[in-house]
Amino acid sequence: MPIFYIIFGAKGKEEKEKAIEDLSQVLKVFEEGIEKDFPGQNPFFNGESLGYLGIAIGSLGCNYKAIHEAIGAELISEKNPKFLSWVNAMKICPLMEETLPPHDKLVARLRVHLASTQA
Repeated sequence: MPIFYIIFGAKGKEEKEKAIEDLSQVLKVFEEGIEKDFPGQNPFFNGESLGYLGIAIGSLGCNYKAIHEAIGAELISEKNPKFLSWVNAMKICPLMEETLPPHDKLVARLRVHLASTQA
C-alpha cells in the first residue's frame, strides 16, 4: 500500500517510473512467496476458499485496471505474470465480484484523490 501513495504523489515522469519499477520488484517478491509458501493454491492461500490474506491483497490488486486508468500508467504488467494471473483469478471469486467497487466509480474517485495530491 505505501508504494501506491508514492506513485500517486510522484512529481514528474522519472519519479513515477521509479516508483512503478519499485512496485514491480515488490510484486516479484510476492510472486516468489506465493510459489514457495502456497504452491498450487492460487488464487486461494488456504485451499478452496477466500481467506483474510486473499481479501486484503485482492481488494487492492483486483482494482489494478482502474488504477492504471486513473494515473495514466501501467502499474502491473507482464513483468509480473504470476501476480497478474493470481489477481485475474481472484476477480472471478463471488465474494470479490460482490464487493469490488464499480470500475467507473473507482476511476473517478482515484482521479479526485490524485488531483488533491498534485495540488
